Amino acid sequence: MFRDLTTNHIGKGHVSDDLYILDERESRSIACSSVMSPFEAHCRLGHPSLPLLKKLCPQFQNIPSLECESCRFAKHHRHSIGPRVNKRAESAFELVHSDVWGPCPVVSKTGHKYFVTFVDDFSRMTWIYFMKSRSEVFTHFGAFCAEVKTQFNASVRILRSDNAKEYMSESFQSYMRQHGILHQSSCVDTPSQNGVAERKNRHLLETTRALLFQMKVPKQFWADAVSTACFLINRMPSTVLNGDMPYSVIFPNKSLFSVEPKVFGSTCYVRDVRPFVTKLDPKALKSIFLSYSCLQKGYQCYSTKLGKYLVSNDVVFS
Repeated sequence: MFRDLTTNHIGKGHVSDDLYILDERESRSIACSSVMSPFEAHCRLGHPSLPLLKKLCPQFQNIPSLECESCRFAKHHRHSIGPRVNKRAESAFELVHSDVWGPCPVVSKTGHKYFVTFVDDFSRMTWIYFMKSRSEVFTHFGAFCAEVKTQFNASVRILRSDNAKEYMSESFQSYMRQHGILHQSSCVDTPSQNGVAERKNRHLLETTRALLFQMKVPKQFWADAVSTACFLINRMPSTVLNGDMPYSVIFPNKSLFSVEPKVFGSTCYVRDVRPFVTKLDPKALKSIFLSYSCLQKGYQCYSTKLGKYLVSNDVVFS
């Protein structure tokens, strides 16, 4: 049993090979503290629907509705054309869906205008790569395939995309032939044939808009909002997976959150570790929380004073 410094119970786990592993069920509690309001949990977790929020936070089971104006603005869309009739893949990376979004009318803080998604059909886990031009799709697909091979000892067998020229280039097609990857492309002006990737991008953008609207974050940080949206969506229960989460399917032995989820765009104070800071100088930099670090156990924030991104676990939120 894990307790904090005030002896409050914060989770349960077990010992494996001299390591203390936090149980997945308990790791969900990090996302929804008992003292947190339903609306605050909704904002921290990336504006999920009420049914998804109830699955993650059982203490909200009796809430009949949850009004969020940011979601009204961000997620308004036409009715869908109908459910998907294809069967879900039987193993990870047997089928991968991909789609490119952009150009964004606002260049991101990091200089990007596009992003490409790769969605594993079996787990619905989504990988996202930001780009300055569409021509970078081939490079990122190669990097994605290398990650799948190294981290999962698997290979992409089928790639499903639309018939955009970035997927149909000779270098792209040659790479897939050399690696035995089948390419299924949709017909001209038939986006429904690439429905999984299209719906995933729509979900990402709906969540992105809600994140930006909620805290009135400038549009130049749209890529950070997309990254945060992808991080949180991968950790949301999916009806396609019968309530399981993509991240848990692909990483069954890992905790959902390495750090506590926070509201995107909220003000925070990051410990100043610059070597020339003296004992009489402020010890923290006022910043904006923008995303979660993929390779470090910390928060990615932006300091307007320094004009740069900071990754730290020593962060205090307002």
